[in-house]
Amino acid sequence: MLSVSRRNFDLIGVRAAEVAKVNQGSVATIDNYQHASHQPLHASDIDAAMWRIEKDPLLRQTIAAVLILDQPPDREMLLDRLERASRTLPTFRHRLVEAPLQLSTPRWLVDLNFDLSYHVRWIGAPGGGSLDGVLEFARQSTMSGLDRDRPLWAITVVEGLKGDQAAVIIKMDHAMADGVALLAILSLLGDFTRKPRDLGAMPPIPEPESQSVVDLAAEAVAYTGHRIVGLVGQLANSAARTIPAVVLRPVHTVSNVGKNVRALVKLRTPLLKTLSPVMTGRRGWLRFAALEFDLERLRNAATSRACTVNDAFVTAVAHGFALYHQRHGKPVERLRAAIAVNIRKPGDSPFGNRVRGGAIALPVSADDPAGAMAIYHDLVKELKEEVRLPLVPRVDTMVTALGPVVSFLFGMLMKHDDIAITNVRAGDEALYLAGAKVISVYPFGPLIGCAANCTLVGYNHKAFVGINVDAAAVPDLDMLTGCIQEGFNAVIALSDNVSD
Repeated sequence: MLSVSRRNFDLIGVRAAEVAKVNQGSVATIDNYQHASHQPLHASDIDAAMWRIEKDPLLRQTIAAVLILDQPPDREMLLDRLERASRTLPTFRHRLVEAPLQLSTPRWLVDLNFDLSYHVRWIGAPGGGSLDGVLEFARQSTMSGLDRDRPLWAITVVEGLKGDQAAVIIKMDHAMADGVALLAILSLLGDFTRKPRDLGAMPPIPEPESQSVVDLAAEAVAYTGHRIVGLVGQLANSAARTIPAVVLRPVHTVSNVGKNVRALVKLRTPLLKTLSPVMTGRRGWLRFAALEFDLERLRNAATSRACTVNDAFVTAVAHGFALYHQRHGKPVERLRAAIAVNIRKPGDSPFGNRVRGGAIALPVSADDPAGAMAIYHDLVKELKEEVRLPLVPRVDTMVTALGPVVSFLFGMLMKHDDIAITNVRAGDEALYLAGAKVISVYPFGPLIGCAANCTLVGYNHKAFVGINVDAAAVPDLDMLTGCIQEGFNAVIALSDNVSD
């Protein structure tokens, strides 16, 4: 997940405590009985760049999630909740449209031909009703992408799974939502009990904006002009603060400037080759696999060594990829790992896309998971600090201004990353969707040029891991999945030796 933005929209009716809870990474049910602000919305600079390069199949940014339910959801209730969401969240009923002559970043516009039945489908269970059959359908659906002339999401309900279970397959474009936002959307749709809440009257359909070329061009010019004025003002304020700082604290100021420059070079330097000698191919042929672990034991393994669940997750994944390379007879010391960082601040909307990615040349080993976890803790902490430096968004603006050149630059940055790693916390309480209990949540982050993406969702005391690979890079997914399983087992075993 290597994109970023803060949508300028507010969800009216979301209680502050609920927003805070979602920002912390846990699902909170949110009443969407009032509609959101439908002022003109523009994609961020990075989202705009990613949107424009998706013509390259290797750089598509479709995210997917597979939810396993204990029974089929109530159709009428699910459709009611989705209709509410389409009237509450701008991106649910809006198309992402390029401004004339690209005078601004793309803008979200109400889809005049919105048809809920296009975005929600019901099918019988494929593959004999097994999880493998659902994952196969999900990966085929994800590879097919999304219609760029419609709202960028689709939901497929799969009925007839073994044990009378059902599945819900969700796919969205990353420009619409990141992992935290996807969970927030689920909170809009779901409940904490099997009996759905009464949300009252249906919110009104949002009024469409003018979609004439002239009006769109005028709005784009005004929007870009406002941004330029704001940027100039911010630069002036920065200069006003910097000059006295240089006089009063020259060493500290030079150190801060150097830190920003080093971070920018590190985050934006193009890579010329993969670090992996094995996972070199790229074709965009997706393959999915899923794993499940005890979240409490994973958490205990981390906290006993003053680390986080994310540190333990990175350790398990790195351990697994080290084993994978060893078994191919080509041990590797480092792999380039793209780590997703949630840059939301307190009070920010939980919706939209607020993830920024940075890459680390991650040392990988299967010898000492406890020692590796401590190393990863420091590396990820440093990356998070770099990603949040104030100059980084300014560079995003400059990159977007390059226009067509951005495709080449982003391709160089992303197509030589080896793996992507993402962790999202959904919370410990069970969620119900249209009367059906969500018992599993398997996430599948986009490759965006990587050989593999490993994503973890912590939900209801379990750690659900989705593995998405490019089959040209990883033709033996079963072997890799087994290696990652061993990596998790090695990390979780640390919880049994907390005195070590």
